[in-house]
Amino acid sequence: MTESLNLVAWLACIVYSTIPSFWLAIHPRAKYWRSRAKYWRSRRRSPYRVLLPLWIAMWIVAGLVTATWRHVVLYSSLWPWVPAVFLFGVGFCLYSKSGKHFSVQQLSGIPEVMAGAREQRLITAGIHNRVRHPVYLAHFCEMLACCRLLCADCIRAAEWSSHDQS
Repeated sequence: MTESLNLVAWLACIVYSTIPSFWLAIHPRAKYWRSRAKYWRSRRRSPYRVLLPLWIAMWIVAGLVTATWRHVVLYSSLWPWVPAVFLFGVGFCLYSKSGKHFSVQQLSGIPEVMAGAREQRLITAGIHNRVRHPVYLAHFCEMLACCRLLCADCIRAAEWSSHDQS
């Protein structure tokens, strides 16, 4: 059971850690993707036919790079998980609330890559009334949760190494 949970956690980390790279493949080159809109439409295709395999390739690279450390146990205490689970929960709640006023196209980035698919409207209802970019805040909470777990382990490793030296 533990091995299965570790595998699921490792795969989730691989996918989640490649989101910024996927974002960088789209947003800085948004004009390029939009300029190719006639090409995509003439073939009744989407730029995601290129972008999704690119993202999957990122998963494979991340998996190959991290596979050697997949079985390393970093946590022997459950206490670092308490604030981390809270931050993960806040992140997922923000993801859920931020999607209520966006269309599926907006959440998937279609307006960024397809010319003419831009839906320009300012959303001021729900969570957007309080936070301008709740998805970014959710990403931040998720990263803080991961950092909380990693920092707890790094501090523990530093304490062990200082005890070994004395």
